[in-house]
Amino acid sequence: MYARILIVGNNRFGEADYLYRLRCAFERNGHAVAHFKTWASKPITADLISTAIKSFRPTLVLWDVETASLDNGILVLLRKSSVTVCALLRSQNGVARVSRGDSFDFMLVPQGVCPDRAHVSLTVPTAFDRAYGLAECSSLDKNRCGLLVLQPFDERKSRLVCAMGGELIDGGVLSFDASWARWYRNPELSNGAYLSRRAKYAVYFDEQDLSLSDVLLRIAEGCVILVEASPRTKDCLAEIEGEIMWFRDSFEACALVRRLEGDSLHYDMIRNMQWERCLILPSFEESFEVIFQEMDSQLSCSGSKKRVLSQRERAKRFVLFGWFGARNFGDDLLLEIAALKITRRYSESVVQVIGANSEIIEHDYGFEALTPERKHEIFEMLRGANSLSFYGGLLFDDPMADTAGIVEMFSDAWIEPTGQAGVCLMAWMLGVPIKFMGIGAGPLEKEAPRLAVRTMGLAGARFLPRDEMTCQCLRALRWKSVSSPILTV
Repeated sequence: MYARILIVGNNRFGEADYLYRLRCAFERNGHAVAHFKTWASKPITADLISTAIKSFRPTLVLWDVETASLDNGILVLLRKSSVTVCALLRSQNGVARVSRGDSFDFMLVPQGVCPDRAHVSLTVPTAFDRAYGLAECSSLDKNRCGLLVLQPFDERKSRLVCAMGGELIDGGVLSFDASWARWYRNPELSNGAYLSRRAKYAVYFDEQDLSLSDVLLRIAEGCVILVEASPRTKDCLAEIEGEIMWFRDSFEACALVRRLEGDSLHYDMIRNMQWERCLILPSFEESFEVIFQEMDSQLSCSGSKKRVLSQRERAKRFVLFGWFGARNFGDDLLLEIAALKITRRYSESVVQVIGANSEIIEHDYGFEALTPERKHEIFEMLRGANSLSFYGGLLFDDPMADTAGIVEMFSDAWIEPTGQAGVCLMAWMLGVPIKFMGIGAGPLEKEAPRLAVRTMGLAGARFLPRDEMTCQCLRALRWKSVSSPILTV
């Protein structure tokens, strides 16, 4: 049995974030997943949650209390919708963010965190994301440089970081927290996972936001972990205490870095020791399957009819690309009709959208959405998808008038034919079937769109044109008709 999981929270560190890695693990296990992110300019509203419930039909809402604020009105709405609601705490910081009056079913807490006893709590077993470490880190022996800092800035930490940075032979300091203005890099724009995998060290200080799950992800990336010693940090990291490099003050921190920088064999020994210790931990996939089963068991014992694992088939994901969310009646009607047909045919389906305005798509239709310029995120959306379908009149010359032309095949910031071709290549690399449904094309006289169409064909795209003129345009490019009016290269 499988779950339909609606995640509410923000990926603070992009692909390198714990919440993002959880999503990947859920999808590998066959669960249907939708993730609605939130930040200061885009709060989660009752209308958004209501729309998401109707379109996605979740059996579990996983609320990350440290990055998302859900008022009690939204929580009451979820309970009235017969959805199981679970608050996820990453660290001790999350306990203070949960009110005793909050209305949810379960609280997920990591080991070492003391939960609020007013709520039913389940302990998340310490787990290691092997897929992240083994599949995406091709080698632990690649050249690394720099010091990664993930906790918020303050003057004390700044003095320690500057002192440690002064001992580095190569590289500098990097942070994904915007409070470190001097060293900040936006992980969403610069691929946080790539940057953190390039770091040689990750340093953590004595703060309530220290999270064992985050530390384990840094080990999966190949970083050597340096932690400020205190009763709190040693309790939080008790399961891997023997593999951590501890320091008590600036002098010890600098001495640690100096020795590791000066002795590459010692550095490799520490890094491999941390890695091997984590490999014997349970995997993400194993640990959360146990949690879901325990939730259903407790719901059953309490007499509730709600179940987390209630979907019989593995999830199927369908990615739709079009001029959606631009308040264009025809295109938005296409989105509604396509999504309706998909969900009626496949009850286990998940619909995701690439369109003109992701906020409008999420708010009005309840589908997780991206805009076309977010290429790295689109690549991750396509990973494991069952199909990529383009809708509407897209393959025309006119859009090319405002672009740089062929050079935009891989960097097009919008929805022109070159940008579509780049997305097709991503889908081809990941083995995702590509379809152009009811497509309009013409006159395709410029070189850039002609080459874009050829690239789409080489990526295996199949076309269902909307009219005879489109068929003629594609045939003029030596497209071969398979079964009228479907065309393939």
